[in-house]
Amino acid sequence: MFKPMNEVDFTAQLNAIVIGHKATRGLVQEALCQACYATFAADYRTAGTDGSPNYDAPYFNAIMDVMEQVRGFDIDAMARWIVAFAPVQVDKSTGHFTINKQKVDALALYLLPDETSRTNSFWAWMITPAVKAKALGSADDKLYAPILAWFELDGNTKARAKAEFISSDSIKKRIDNLIKECVKAGLDTSAELLSKVESEVVAAAKIAEAKHTA
Repeated sequence: MFKPMNEVDFTAQLNAIVIGHKATRGLVQEALCQACYATFAADYRTAGTDGSPNYDAPYFNAIMDVMEQVRGFDIDAMARWIVAFAPVQVDKSTGHFTINKQKVDALALYLLPDETSRTNSFWAWMITPAVKAKALGSADDKLYAPILAWFELDGNTKARAKAEFISSDSIKKRIDNLIKECVKAGLDTSAELLSKVESEVVAAAKIAEAKHTA
């Protein structure tokens, strides 16, 4: 039943909303950090059936599945944070996150002998920009502020994260490198085919990039 509030009660109600929202954001950030740790610590090389490689990142996919049901959160910003800072990548065929081998190997928590050493190394990654930058394959440690929360991304980080999420430039570089490799290996027909489709692929990536940025 509706009951009118006086000014004091109304102010208390607003404060409760703000405090509750901050607490929820903190819980989400903690979940993201836990997912980071779990992914870094997973030995993907022997985690699959019969010891086969397993590149799944179930913690991150679970977070996104749950958050899509919650109103009032910027899911796009959360996805940008994951791509920029977590050891995962987007599987374009499924839309799910999968382990990025290079990022996981850079920290190599799965090689450490015990939970304490794994936790300490992960915490160094969390709070030390240089460690985080190295693990993510970057020389720009100024970008990776300690324990940067998904809702505190600055403009520079947002731009980098968006570019990593879907980048026409990176796609062009990959195709150019493939063409060079084909020519080097004497696969002239393959190089010619790649050259023919390159402009169309890059154009499509730019359209998708523009939609994602909008």
